[in-house]
Amino acid sequence: MKEVETVKKFANILSKMVTQTRSLGEELNDQRIVEKLFVSFPDRFETKNPLLKGIKIFLKYQI
Repeated sequence: MKEVETVKKFANILSKMVTQTRSLGEELNDQRIVEKLFVSFPDRFETKNPLLKGIKIFLKYQI
């Protein structure tokens, strides 16, 4: 995610990518998509939501 993108714009981009990937026959489960979303958030969102920082750290070591 670029620093200047909003969460809404990024979610739209991610949604389009998921749709394209699924249309090619590859299966993506929702958990994996959410993990990718949280890991790719820029640091500026962590200050607005401390839970996000915790999730990013958790997913970093889980993946």
